[in-house]
Amino acid sequence: MFYIITGLLLLLAIGFGFYLTLRMNKCIERPSDKNHIDG
Repeated sequence: MFYIITGLLLLLAIGFGFYLTLRMNKCIERPSDKNHIDG
């Protein structure tokens, strides 16, 4: 049972981290475009 719980927690952590990185990449794209225009 312990291995099942830790496995699910690891999958959740990996999925959440992947989701956050995707959101961060989308947020970073817009300011970078503004910086290029300003530059």
